[in-house]
This record gives sequence, C-alpha cells and structure tokens, in this order.
Amino acid sequence: MEKKFKKIHKIYNDFSLDMLSKGSLMIKDTKIGYWGVSPMTELFELFQKTELDKHSKFLDLGSGDGRAAVIADLFTNSTGIEFDEELHNQAQELAKKAKSKATFIQGDFHEHKFKDYDYLFIFPDQHISRKLEDKLMKEMTKKAKLVVFGPLYQPQQLKQTEQLDVQGTLVNVYKK
Repeated sequence: MEKKFKKIHKIYNDFSLDMLSKGSLMIKDTKIGYWGVSPMTELFELFQKTELDKHSKFLDLGSGDGRAAVIADLFTNSTGIEFDEELHNQAQELAKKAKSKATFIQGDFHEHKFKDYDYLFIFPDQHISRKLEDKLMKEMTKKAKLVVFGPLYQPQQLKQTEQLDVQGTLVNVYKK
C-alpha cells in the first residue's frame, strides 16, 4: 500500500508543481465554495488512523482534484462528488494516471444520497450549513461516520465520537 501511495503522491505533486509553474494557485472559487488542496500524507495517515479499510463505501463531499478519493481507494470503495466541472474532469484524469478505481460524480453533494456510504469525508471551506446537517442526520446510517478535516467548521447536531491530531491538523469524527 505504501508503494501505491507514493505513486499517487508523485502524480498529484507533479500536477501541483505544473499548475504552480503556470502561475495557477492551488485554490479556486467553485461558485458554491472554495477548493484548496488537502495534504496527501495527512490524508493517508488519517485513513489509517480511522480504519477506513474496515468501511465499505467512502464519499468525499467536495472532492476537488480527487486526491482524497484516490487515496481512500487504497483502503475501500471510494467516490468523490464535486460541483465544479473543471475540477471534476481533473479528478478523473488524475485518477486514471494513478490507476485508481475511485468514482467521480460531477454535481452538488446536497443532492446526492448519503445512505449507502459508511464513511463520509469533508474538508469544509465554510460553516457546515443547517441544510447539510439536516441531510446528514436524515440520511446517515447509525454505523456511518462523518470525518471533518480541519479545526474551523464543525457540525452542531451530530455527536462527536473522536478527535485526532494528524500531523498537527485537528480532525473530528462524528456519528448520528
């Protein structure tokens, strides 16, 4: 698994360096929020610590360039959903280079059903809306968990079950 992760890391690192060399920052306004890159080594460690391999279906809410979903695919059946068409297409291209089986959906995660997933991941760029929390409360199964990467925006209705420090980044785990 480490060898596969190193290959994914190189593919995404090369992509980032190429974008930066062209003057593009690794941040983008998607019209419904902002995309920024997730640190790959932290994601890999997080998925190990939260035992993603013991879950059957992973969903990345706002998957951007696909790096979290591609890394998650090393552990389980992985899907990413992204509103922005350009980022969605980039995720598919990078996943293909990484030979990942991760699936990518272009759309609004507010309109996607969560009930089939037992591990939901989000790196929120804004407050988690009441609309999203209500959807999570309605559609998450009892065995499902929501993993919130970063310290800023946390849900209010879900029950926090775990708090992790992953290479200095605060991660909270929630259940219904």
